[in-house]
Amino acid sequence: MIRPEKHTFKFSPKTKSKEDLKLIKDLEQLLKDLDLTKTQLTRQALEDFVKKNKKMYSDVLYGSKKLT
Repeated sequence: MIRPEKHTFKFSPKTKSKEDLKLIKDLEQLLKDLDLTKTQLTRQALEDFVKKNKKMYSDVLYGSKKLT
């Protein structure tokens, strides 16, 4: 699990697994490539997550085509 540190701009893994360390490296590279702050990256990820789940929930309720 990755958690942002309160007073730093580094991602800190709760564990030191290879997967967590690779994820941290990938996140830091994204910040550089997209020229984003950690807050902007987190906000974008959460917005994308909500949109994806909203669409999936809507598809489950109304089928693949929305009723009009």
